[in-house]
Amino acid sequence: MIRQFSLAVLVALVALIAAGCGQPRLAPHNLELTVKLRTAISAQNEEWLTQTEALVTERHAAGEMSAEEQEVFRDIIVQARNGQWRDAELACLDLQRAQRPEPDQQSHMARMQELSRPQ
Repeated sequence: MIRQFSLAVLVALVALIAAGCGQPRLAPHNLELTVKLRTAISAQNEEWLTQTEALVTERHAAGEMSAEEQEVFRDIIVQARNGQWRDAELACLDLQRAQRPEPDQQSHMARMQELSRPQ
């Protein structure tokens, strides 16, 4: 019985660790877009969503964002546009959690999150 429980716990831990593995690693200069996107989604603000979508399009066109990055952002934006705000927010959160910023990027991300909080 204890062995089955231990195996179940191990399987659950492996599943949690692997959960973020399907997400692309974002270029450092695109990390703040996850904050902008999540803010737009959590506020269910179409204008902010449109602004973030425009930034994604601009960065991809300028060669500052890979096709894989653009696709993951667009998938989340489509969910929000289809009224699936909660699913879009969870997808954005998964994308954020999958990122492993370098030590010098951590302070930048903390600052971006601080700026995105309502006053």
